[in-house]
This record gives sequence, structure tokens and C-alpha cells, in this order.
Amino acid sequence: MSKTSDNDNREIEHEEGSGNVLADVGLHDADERLARSKLGFHVYKLLADRQLTQREIAALLGIRQPEVSHLMNGHFNRFTTDKLLVFLKRP
Repeated sequence: MSKTSDNDNREIEHEEGSGNVLADVGLHDADERLARSKLGFHVYKLLADRQLTQREIAALLGIRQPEVSHLMNGHFNRFTTDKLLVFLKRP
């Protein structure tokens, strides 16, 4: 625990994070989850920028529309890191 001061010179206790909030809260496989969330976000961003329909995304990625819905809604835990990397390699 560290202490810092705010504008009124009151001390505020805080802890320095590890850089992985998932590990900080004690989640199992935190490193894997963080990697998956970062990859998933990049996939999401690339697809959203292209303004494709879910049907077009499904055809592009070779997955079914419900899986596209999970992907576009940030449910990256439904995909392996390998699968997300494959998605990133698609044109």
C-alpha cells in the first residue's frame, strides 16, 4: 500500500496494480484472459471499422452468425487465442 495526497493534502491509500487487472482480482488464467481480450478487441476494431454486416463477417471469418454476435459484443472468452489470431490474419 502506498499513500499519496490529493488537492486538499489528504492522504489517499492505494495499491499499485500489476498491469493485469484480471490477475489483480485473482482470476484463474489471468494472463491468458488478458491476451484473449486484447486480441479480441483488435479483431472487433478491425471488423467494426469495415462496417460489415454480421453475415459478411461470418463469411469472412468462417464462423456462424451467433459466434459473430459474441465476438462483436466482446465475449472474447468464447474464442481461443489461436482462433483470434486466425481472425486477425484474414484479409
